[in-house]
Amino acid sequence: MRLIHAVMFLCVAGVSHAETPPTPIPDDLDPCWAFTEDAAYVKHTLYMQLEDREVQMRVPIDYFEDPWDQKDGFHDTAQLFRVEIGSFQPVTRPETAERQKKGLRSLLQILVSDHIPMEILAPREAERYVRGGNPDRPLEDYVRMPGPFGLEEIESPSEESHDQHPPEKRIYISEESGGALSAILNCHKPGAVLNPGCEHFFSAAGVDVSISYDLSELPNWSRIQGDVTRFLNCATSSKL
Repeated sequence: MRLIHAVMFLCVAGVSHAETPPTPIPDDLDPCWAFTEDAAYVKHTLYMQLEDREVQMRVPIDYFEDPWDQKDGFHDTAQLFRVEIGSFQPVTRPETAERQKKGLRSLLQILVSDHIPMEILAPREAERYVRGGNPDRPLEDYVRMPGPFGLEEIESPSEESHDQHPPEKRIYISEESGGALSAILNCHKPGAVLNPGCEHFFSAAGVDVSISYDLSELPNWSRIQGDVTRFLNCATSSKL
């Protein structure tokens, strides 16, 4: 298995998140703009370990920066893409460092892999930040509160006092009309750490996805999920 080094939360100092608006995303943005007939592509196989199945992917070579990832035929259990929110231009590791130095936060890191079912993942994310919590507690036992931007916040019913040990994270969920989870977001509380961010889980195009971005991008969560879904649909389409 190839190791993937992902910086899950961006380190940007000296700028107040309360003063930072989310990145404007054009209404006509096409996340698949690079999937053209004359583009150079890399064909590879993603192995979904938990589900014991393979997913074939075909992605423009510009989205890969390591030489071993730029050759057809490789197999892996996870794949990382870095793109700019608002344009879906690929961003390299050196460019990431430069962006951080300049205080540019519009970076989206997409980790495609295989994670546990969403109904199990949500309680485990919630209990990670509560002392004395029970990660095996069913999702229906969680207190639900209105969250921002169309999300619901879930809170552990642990007997441990939150007043004595307030968690530094907030766990948000979104559900489809039938009740199935469509998104889980694990976000720092504003002011909890120097550089707050969100980790966002969902499934799309037959793969599981974890994306990370700055907390200031939370208003864009639904649009980001839709754009990443479109990108992955193009990457896994048999028509390409």
